[in-house]
Parts: sequence; C-alpha cells; structure tokens
Amino acid sequence: METSARAAELDIAGLALSLGAADYGGPLSPGESRLVAIARASGTRHSAARIRALRAAIRDGGDPLGELLCDARSQERRRALGSFFTDRSIVEAMTRWTAQQRPSEVVDCGAGSGRFSLAAARIPSVRSVVAIDRDPLACLVTRANAAAVDLRRLTVRHADFVTQALPPIDGIRAFVGNPPYVRHHQLTQRQKQRARALADALHIPWSGLAGLHAHFLIKAAELSRTGDVLCFITSAEWIDVNYGHGIRQMLMDGLRAEELHLLRPGAAAFPDASTTALIVCARAGGATEQVRVRNAQHMPGFVQLAVGGQMVSRAALQSARAWGRIVRRGYNETDDSGALQLGSIARVHRGVVTGRNDYFVMTNARARTLGLERSVQPVVTSAEEVLRANGTLRRDAATRVLLCPPELHELPKRDREALLDYIKAGEAQGVHQTYVASHRSPWWRPQAKGAPPIVATYMARQAPAFALNPEGLLILNVMHGIYPIVPLDAHQLAELAALLNRMRESYRGHGRVYQGGLEKFEPREMERLILKPDNSQNLAMLCDA
Repeated sequence: METSARAAELDIAGLALSLGAADYGGPLSPGESRLVAIARASGTRHSAARIRALRAAIRDGGDPLGELLCDARSQERRRALGSFFTDRSIVEAMTRWTAQQRPSEVVDCGAGSGRFSLAAARIPSVRSVVAIDRDPLACLVTRANAAAVDLRRLTVRHADFVTQALPPIDGIRAFVGNPPYVRHHQLTQRQKQRARALADALHIPWSGLAGLHAHFLIKAAELSRTGDVLCFITSAEWIDVNYGHGIRQMLMDGLRAEELHLLRPGAAAFPDASTTALIVCARAGGATEQVRVRNAQHMPGFVQLAVGGQMVSRAALQSARAWGRIVRRGYNETDDSGALQLGSIARVHRGVVTGRNDYFVMTNARARTLGLERSVQPVVTSAEEVLRANGTLRRDAATRVLLCPPELHELPKRDREALLDYIKAGEAQGVHQTYVASHRSPWWRPQAKGAPPIVATYMARQAPAFALNPEGLLILNVMHGIYPIVPLDAHQLAELAALLNRMRESYRGHGRVYQGGLEKFEPREMERLILKPDNSQNLAMLCDA
C-alpha cells in the first residue's frame, strides 16, 4: 500500500476512535485491535472542533468517515474489495421496504461504513442490528457512526458473511445491504468452493463464474428461516447470464422473490463499478404467485419500492431462460408470435483471439516488408468498421491483416523462411509465453473459424449493428460472426443482414446492460434475438431455409 494511502487510513482509524468507536458494537476483533494499536501509536491528534463537526454530520444522516475511506483508497483497491458504497436515497428506500416487513433483527451483509445499519436501527420493530464486514477499518467506521448516534443495539462482526452462522431469534430476521461486487476471477478457489458447497446444500446449480455478490445471495438463503426477508442491491448481471441460473432458481423456490427493481443504465448507483444495479426483495417461504418487476427510468422513481412496475407471474419467470428482457421491457405472452430466433438458422461465434494483437495484426505494407504476404489474411479489427459499413463490409487501403499462415510445407521456400524469421522474432519478445499463445499449437497460428458471412458488433452504447461480409474478411474477438446452419444463398444472406439491421433497435435491453448504458451480447444471447420479417414472403423464405 502507498505510504500516503496508509497514512490516510490510519487517520480515519484515529478519527473513529476519537468518536468513540471502541465503545460500540461489542468487543473489537484481533484485526481491529491491531489497527487501533497502530493508529494510537502514530500519535496523530484531532481537534475537538473537527470531532464535533463529524459527529454533527453523522447525526444529520451523512457518512463523512465513509467518504474519507473511499477517497483514501485507489479505485483498483476498492474494486478488489468490492467496496462500492450505496447512495443515501437508495438506502432509505430499501429501509422503508424492510420496515414494512416488521423485522426483529436486521443483518447488514457487507456493511461497509454501516449506512444500512444506522438506517435499520431507526425501524421501530428492530431490537438488534448485526453489521458484518471483512474490512477492519470499515468495521471501525461503522462503530464510530454508531457512537455518534448512540446506537447500542448494534453488534459489529469483523468477518466474512459467507462463513457466518446466526442463532435463532424470535420474529423476522431481515438481510439487507449492498454485497461486495467482486468478479469471479478475483476470488480464491476457497471462496468458490464455499459457494459451491452452499449451492449444493440448497440443491441449486452453481457456476464458478459467479461473482461475490451472488455468493452473498445464496448465503442469505441458507441462513433464512420461513418468514425472514431479504432486500439487497446487487449488480444486475445475474438476471441475464448463465451463472445466474442457480440464483434465479433459488428466488423461485426458496428465498422467493417478491420485487425486482432495475436501475436505468447510466444512473450511477455504484460510481466506481461498471455495472447496472438491481434491488431484489424476497421472502423465505413466501407464497405469492406474482413478482413486481420495474424498470426504473428516473432516479426519484427508482427509490420508491413496493409501487409501480407490473406484476409478472412466477410461472413466466420460471419458464424464462433469463429475466433481463422481462424486467427491462415487461412481459407480453403474444410479443413473439409468428417470430423465430436467430439461433434457429445460424450460430454465433466470437472472432479470433490472438493474445497479442500488436504482433499478429499489422498493415499490408508491414506484411509486404516482412515477406509475409502469403501468411496473412485481411481482418476486421474494430466495431467501428462494422458501424460505418452501411450494411456491407469492404476491404480498402486501411484494412489490416492478420498473421494466419497455412502449414509450413504449403509455403514457397522464400515465404516459409520469412515466416520462420518472424516466429523467431516473436519468441524473442516472449509472445509464445503469453496465456493465449501458450495454450495453442502451434502458438503462432491463431485459431480462426473462418470468415463469417455476417458480422455483428456485440458491445456498445447502442444497439448491435450487422454487416454482410462478401469479401471474406476475418474478424477479431471484438466482434461476433454469424454462421448460417442452413443453406442461404447470397440474396437470403443479404435479406437476413438487412432484417437484423432493421430490427436492431428492438434488441436493446436483450443483452447484459452495464453502468452508463454499455450493453454486451454473448454469443448465445445473440442467438436468442428474435427475427420478425416484415412480410409473409420474407418470413417464409427464412423459415423454409
């Protein structure tokens, strides 16, 4: 950790102690105690005026120490911790919903600075609040916030929520909060094994691609008893993606979903995380056969739970492969009548993954200079080329080429020697040791499926665009290729590409929508796009194909 960041953290710990953190929330953990000892040894003094100002700000509903904690840590460190604090208006809305359930105890899961804990303590029916977080400094900040408002009904646990056990209580227990948003590739194998064990105990399918927020959902389900409730704000990814299948199943059969509120793309619930937020409200052993779904278009409306949206039958959600389309656009049983999916006539595949584009992709001029003209093929390298193609890709002077050589024995001697020289140059640069190259044989021949007849963009802040590829250009993995699985002649291919472009705006919201409106379509998601040809002759043509 940088010296300045460490100093800032110790200063926050000192402020927390000056506010009375050590006297609230129960005994300090060993980790908190070590931090307290270091902070005290640093000898930093804080003026009484500053402490009074902090206490007043906390009593007014602010979170000055939480804000200082965010400022003290780099964006990279906050992402590693999954530390994305929740906007006050969202905390208040979720607390109002929780209060309507009349819980006896509230568990703040991944408490951070304790924003949910302090709000939950104001619920009249609540007798105790349990705040759990793995970060010792965040725990101290939660204790300091509790001290500022004299909250004695709070217990702070410096621990991993996913490993916790909770004793039985009289009444309803509510699990609330903003679980840490940490992607699967940043999780340890031990964390993934724990999540799988929880999923196995609940008899739900599980994927190692699930992020930490999904682990919190299944842990809350495992801890819940009939009548307990959950109100979480998480990344919305799990409503769309394959790893979310187990979560969706659980929310139908166990900790049953009652409300799903999706924040509009572009509204920053988590300012440092590129993800769209969703609030899920659920009840263990719930009997409702309808779920309120709401695609909130404006922040003021979004933070009013239990109203608006539309009621969707549980049967509709259970039968859906993913929920994103239902939540974003609403459910209409006749919406897709007379239509077919793209996947019924074509497969979608990503483009070529090179592992080192600076080595494998070059200009025509460079390929000629190196003597590699027989070892390269023209390639589309950016989505912009598709977006400006006006429906048909053409090779021009700006088109780059991809090293994609044939077998060595198929090359004339001069070209073979030029290729071998370039391979040696790549090995000298360590290209062959990169992850992708080291997992293919030979390392210097990217695995290209072949030129797709139709090319599609798949990640942008606009609807996907499609283009015919009559000149057989290869594509990099920043695009998808559409490969018909039935015979289509040139006229039919052109009609299919034109139809996809005519319908492209209707595909908004069918992919995975991230913060800022960035939408991504995985290959199988693109195969589920609906085709609605605009006249019966075209429909017959595609169906007959």
